[in-house]
Amino acid sequence: MSLIRPELRRALRHWREAIFAGVAVLAGLWILLLGGWLLQGVGGVIALAGAAYLWVAVRRARFRSGRGGPGVVQIDEGRIGYFGPFHGGSVSLGALTAIRLVTDDAGRARWYLHNSEGTTLLIPANAEGARLLFDAFAALPGVDAARLVAISRDTSAGDRLVWRRPDGDTRAIAGGGGVGGGDGGGNAAGRPRPS
Repeated sequence: MSLIRPELRRALRHWREAIFAGVAVLAGLWILLLGGWLLQGVGGVIALAGAAYLWVAVRRARFRSGRGGPGVVQIDEGRIGYFGPFHGGSVSLGALTAIRLVTDDAGRARWYLHNSEGTTLLIPANAEGARLLFDAFAALPGVDAARLVAISRDTSAGDRLVWRRPDGDTRAIAGGGGVGGGDGGGNAAGRPRPS
C-alpha cells in the first residue's frame, strides 16, 4: 500500500522533469552562495543550465497529452510514427506541410499531420507517447511553442490550425514521408479530413 495518493503520484510523474530542473536550479544557487570564484562559477553554470531546462520542462508538462488512448507514438530519426489498433503510419518531419488539432464535441482530440504528398496521419492526443510530439513540433520552422501549448490545452470543440509550413520553404518536399496503413492515411472511421 502506497502512502501517496494515485492522483498525486500521477502529477509528480507528469511534472518530474520540471521538478528535477527546479532542484538543479536550487543546487546551483546553493553552490553559488558557498563562496569562492570557482564555486561561484560552477554554481552559476548549474543554475543557468537548470533554469533553461526548467523553462523547456514546464512547456513540455503543459503540452496536452493524455494516457490510455489507442495506439503508440514513436519519434525516430526525424519521423513521427503512430501505430494504432485500426490505422497508423509515419511521416517525415521534413515532409510536413500543416498540423491541425481537431477536438470533437465529446472532448476527444486528434492531431492531423498533413504531408507534401497530400496524405494525412491522424494521431489521438491521448495515445501513449503523444507527449513526444511537443519536441518534434517545436523543431519545425516558425513554430511558436507558447501558441502550441495554448492550442493543445484548449478542450473546446473545434478545428485549429497549429502550424503551416512557410511558403517557399523547400524543405516541405525533402525527405519523402508517405503515410501508410489502416484506411489510407489515418482517416479514422471514414470521417472527412479537415482541410
